[in-house]
Amino acid sequence: VRSAKSFAQYGADHAEVEIAGAHGAAVIKASGKGGIFQSLWELGEESRVGMEIAAKDIPIRQETIEIAEYYGIHPYKLEGAGSYLIAAADGTGLKKKLSDACISASIIGKVTGGNDRILYVDGVKRYLEPVRAAENKNACPDSIQ
Repeated sequence: VRSAKSFAQYGADHAEVEIAGAHGAAVIKASGKGGIFQSLWELGEESRVGMEIAAKDIPIRQETIEIAEYYGIHPYKLEGAGSYLIAAADGTGLKKKLSDACISASIIGKVTGGNDRILYVDGVKRYLEPVRAAENKNACPDSIQ
């Protein structure tokens, strides 16, 4: 829990947004309520694109997994403050520029021409759906704030 409290320092200066913009990113979306799954859904809806995402490539801290498990919250549906989804034609080049600036980045998938938002989990093809309000447990319990 102590380690997780320090996460607030990450993403505070938004340098990744400036770097991505300078690199010509097509979309920069802050992850928020509903977590990365909701943010991916919204990105697809807003941009009117499909996507293929590999769940194993979505970075997540062990502390996040353990806290989410303790409170019965799906870790990928937990508010993702400080995280961004960035769609860029040259994802590899952007990842290198971010890395050069000491900003962690991962390529988690690609945009497709269709409308399907596909999520591969352990090699199994699933379809991403919007996070329902009942699943959207975004507030951290008082005991860990």
